[in-house]
Amino acid sequence: MRRMPRFEYHAPASAGETASLLSEYGDAARLIAGGTDLLISMKQRLSTPEHLISLSSVTGLDAVDYDEKTGLRMGAAVTLASLTQSPPIKDKYPALEAAARKVGSVQVRNIATLGGNLCLDTRCWYYNQSDYWRQSRPPCHKTGGEVCHVVEGSKRCFAVYSGDTAPILMAMGAEVKLMSGGGERVISLGELFTGDGLRPNAVEPHEFLSEISVPPPAAGSGVAYVKLRLREEVDFPIMGVAARVTMSDGAFGSAPQGFKVVLNAVGSAPVEVEGAGEMLAGKAPEQAALEEVAQVARASVHPQANTAGTPEYRRMMVPVLVKHALTEAAAAASS
Repeated sequence: MRRMPRFEYHAPASAGETASLLSEYGDAARLIAGGTDLLISMKQRLSTPEHLISLSSVTGLDAVDYDEKTGLRMGAAVTLASLTQSPPIKDKYPALEAAARKVGSVQVRNIATLGGNLCLDTRCWYYNQSDYWRQSRPPCHKTGGEVCHVVEGSKRCFAVYSGDTAPILMAMGAEVKLMSGGGERVISLGELFTGDGLRPNAVEPHEFLSEISVPPPAAGSGVAYVKLRLREEVDFPIMGVAARVTMSDGAFGSAPQGFKVVLNAVGSAPVEVEGAGEMLAGKAPEQAALEEVAQVARASVHPQANTAGTPEYRRMMVPVLVKHALTEAAAAASS
């Protein structure tokens, strides 16, 4: 049986109390909500915090609210199961509901939170192993060493980000609120990700993610998320693609800002495909138009041998999934 390392548990009741504890303990503390990823990491001795600060009792962090003018607001401690059951999400943001259903199993979704999924640590074959297994190899960059077991001689970590809710929320233009003892700051969800396998998100030790907001869905827009995985339940993505499009009279709309294509599990952060709107504007959702975007997406990523599926296979599947996601998004926009 894997035993947990010793830690002190804190259960603050307010955002202010949470911020105070984070300021007091700094790098020695970790936040916990569902704990579906963190507790496993602690058992594997990948994370050994001296203090665990629970968000479960913090007022308001499990709320979901929708307003026709301002859009959707979700607390970071909302469970993924709640996203699949929320009337405004099912009605106004069905692609988000569908993406949440693709995370883990029913049991995991009942506990795992939206904030935890967004702040999911990067993963790698050579990192997400037991302490006993890792002792057979020199420590890698992510465990404080100077070696990369994926790319020989590399000075950086290539661990892959694989949270399923991030790409779909990025495609929908989501923002996140980060709170601390000094106040709060709001950034786009894309800015949350650093692209650094060692430190994948931009949340400072004294901050915590408190809220995620999504604009109201625009008229004529459609969103979709397609996930490739080994099994229909439980597994992290081999790769995924989120797409948002606008449609007008059977063709893609002319507003580039209405388009986004975001690739998942192909790097240390979700990857947005630049220029998708310009390539598709005014064109019918047919094979030739979709193929152009799909090939640009393929050229923009370079997966490594650090998760399920060979790099060659994952890169080959990029255009397949991009076209699939764009087709689903176009159908949703036209319905």
